Amino acid sequence: HRMIEQGTYNVIFSAYGYFTDTVENVTVNYDDSVRVDASLTPKSTYTINGNVTNGETGDPIENAEVAILNTPLSPVYTNSSGDYTINGVMEGSNTIQVRKSGYATITDDINVSESDTIFNFNLYEADIEDFESGDFSSFAWGFEGDAAWEVVSSDVYEGFCSAKSGFISDDQEAVLTIDIMVDEAGELSFYKKVSSESGYDYLEFYIDGTQEDSWSGEIDWSPESYTLSEGSHTLRWKYTKDAAVGNGNDCAWIDYITFPKLVPPALNFSPDTLETFMDVNSTQIETLELVNSGNGTVD
Repeated sequence: HRMIEQGTYNVIFSAYGYFTDTVENVTVNYDDSVRVDASLTPKSTYTINGNVTNGETGDPIENAEVAILNTPLSPVYTNSSGDYTINGVMEGSNTIQVRKSGYATITDDINVSESDTIFNFNLYEADIEDFESGDFSSFAWGFEGDAAWEVVSSDVYEGFCSAKSGFISDDQEAVLTIDIMVDEAGELSFYKKVSSESGYDYLEFYIDGTQEDSWSGEIDWSPESYTLSEGSHTLRWKYTKDAAVGNGNDCAWIDYITFPKLVPPALNFSPDTLETFMDVNSTQIETLELVNSGNGTVD
């Protein structure tokens, strides 16, 4: 039982492995108690299986982790043929996650039924920014705010380099930003570290202008992950300070960013062709526009 304000409620009963039941229009009066009983119907369970392959080559991927999220079921791993089997999966909607180091993670909703138990997945090699180039040249990074981020070797999650927020004063911010074009919906992940005045100075993360998370205080290297849909997205990491005081190293770091499958770099020319006729000893100026419609740099 629980204490609750008087009024009329719909009471929802749910448990893993059972269909949810709702008892509607339960009236609770002041200084009184109400007993509400429910009978939950067990769901059927099924064995699901499938295959995980490299989306580019079609080759099977061994030791890919396949997990049904938010359930007591343990993850399983694909064999040398890329096959997996999970027993005891409840019928209905489930969230499945498939991941392997070096590949972009897939998180997908599946609907399990007696006639629908086979689920195959393609993983694509991940686009990874680990700043091992020693600068920000591997992707089209941008900087906003009062100081640029920098690539450092003094504190890293892996390898030899990471990105660190630039030095800022009170009431200032340092922003690292990137526009990406996602080819296949999937998971964005990165590692972050923070050393700041707890509760006042923050590392904040934004997707398309919406703040997804913030971290403050002394936080050692730890992972974060978010699902990105297909299409264009703007990502921003912002270290921001309040009006006074600074603690710790007064900065934040990020490292080993794994993007979903991105649209590869591609140069588009406009116009497609350029033709002109000129008189002898004459000068004429024509404009040829080059646009990189993908991600990364083109030599």
